[in-house]
Amino acid sequence: MSSSTPEAQALRLLQAGQLAEAEVAWRAILERTPADATALNFLGCILAQTSRQEDGLRLMDKSIELVPRNAMFLSNRAGLLNDLGRFEDAARDLRRSVQVDPKFMRGYFNLGTILRNLGRHDEAVTALRRAVALAPRDADVLMSLARSLQHSGRIDEAIAQYALAVQARPVFPEALVHWGNALKDRGDLEGAARLYARAVEQRPDFIDGMLNAAGAALDLERIDEARARYLRIAELRPDLAEARFGLGLLALREQRFADGWEGYERRFDTQPPQSLRRGPALPEFSLPLGSDFSLPLGAGPGRGKVALWMEQGIGDQLLFSTLLPDLASAGIEAVVEVDPRLLAAYRRSLPAIEFTTPRDSPAAFASCDSQLPIGSLPRLFRPDAASFARQPRALLVADAARVEEMRTKLGPGKWIAISWRSLQKGARHSLAERKSIPLEHFARLAESTGARLLDVQYGDVAAERAAFDDQHPGVLTRIEGLDLRDDLEGVMAAIAACDSVVTASNALAHLAGAIGKRAFVVYLRGYPPFHYWAPGPDGHSLWYPSVEVPSDAGWTRWDQALQLIPA
Repeated sequence: MSSSTPEAQALRLLQAGQLAEAEVAWRAILERTPADATALNFLGCILAQTSRQEDGLRLMDKSIELVPRNAMFLSNRAGLLNDLGRFEDAARDLRRSVQVDPKFMRGYFNLGTILRNLGRHDEAVTALRRAVALAPRDADVLMSLARSLQHSGRIDEAIAQYALAVQARPVFPEALVHWGNALKDRGDLEGAARLYARAVEQRPDFIDGMLNAAGAALDLERIDEARARYLRIAELRPDLAEARFGLGLLALREQRFADGWEGYERRFDTQPPQSLRRGPALPEFSLPLGSDFSLPLGAGPGRGKVALWMEQGIGDQLLFSTLLPDLASAGIEAVVEVDPRLLAAYRRSLPAIEFTTPRDSPAAFASCDSQLPIGSLPRLFRPDAASFARQPRALLVADAARVEEMRTKLGPGKWIAISWRSLQKGARHSLAERKSIPLEHFARLAESTGARLLDVQYGDVAAERAAFDDQHPGVLTRIEGLDLRDDLEGVMAAIAACDSVVTASNALAHLAGAIGKRAFVVYLRGYPPFHYWAPGPDGHSLWYPSVEVPSDAGWTRWDQALQLIPA
């Protein structure tokens, strides 16, 4: 195509982003030659970019009917199909494009991207390896392959590809952030923090880099750095939920609850959201300003019944459920959604409140007049540390018959229920690893207290159990037939049958606190993994009065923390 032809001029306009002028030029070509496949395809691209996708798709279809083996035409249509949400059709076109032209790198690249977005990571890796073979120094292609490798769980390979991407393009803050995320997934939070910092140095207003750097600083216990980074983000983007949410978490750690809950309310607006809005289509519940919680408020005219819907995991559900007695004392009727594994326990323990499950909540919520996520209760009822004096000693009551059954199975002697691991996936995996206690350290706990250890650790930890049993036969016991994941009533009964609980920060800690069992949540360096394990003045959790949180900034080893658990 000569540089002076109408086609060349129209293409230059399109490449320059002068879409209105390019549209006129391509339409003029089609007036002269209605079957010009190139003009049809490029005009279709222009229409697609100017909110006329269906019209653009018809033109692209026609161009491919005329020239079915044009890789670029197929790739252009795939891009539009992807924008229309027709991902499988887009992938089909891209596969055809690379069949037509096996050296069409952009086809492999786009195919890999779509497959990754579809969650088909192994297929994405295959496509992107072909793209890298064709363009081994293309930084974007290298990063895309690295991301797909990371999503498929091949972290070490992903890290190697991120390094190559940054080598190909030294100033590449996006790749540095993804590389940092891969290191974080592998447990190298210090390395991740360094890469996030490099990304921000390369682009000081790079919000994604700043957010990751702030989060890493928070996880690394560098509170002042985290605060400074979140405040800087809030200056640059006052509307950004992530900064307000991060500052809210800092405030909660420092027990500045009024500020903390305001920031915590932004959890639904972060990307990805920390919690999903899934409640019924009802007005949001609120309380009158200056409400006196020592006196019954009553439903009041027009206040009606509130639908409280669950969010996040079992631990958060139990934590925020400790405010249900406040709701009941205020005379506010509620229908509360709970995990079905705990439904009987809630109904037994709080008979004045109506409970339902996610399966049945649509029908149960039909009688309600307003709604609220259960995680928003603290903003109403716990504005300051003094308000935690209203926390119940126990929220739930274990099934008495099952407690006796468990005591019989355990037999005489002193028993400590233990759980040592937090099991998380993805971005939270590294945090879970840092707050998990190596099982071996519990042997000294059994020796120093003269107690038998009851294993109530959920999840796949068979290898750890076997290694411990080899070294310390008879010290660790499991209750035969007890399903530690699905029989939460049984787990509550088992820990109720024990003398105490010693655990890492996980769901068992919440279960122990919820039934009012004496428990010890253990962590290092005096730095609680979550705000709710920050001790109050008496060394206990503000949320769960029966849970002690011994902490010391000098504890850098787990044996230091566990040796102070009383006999």
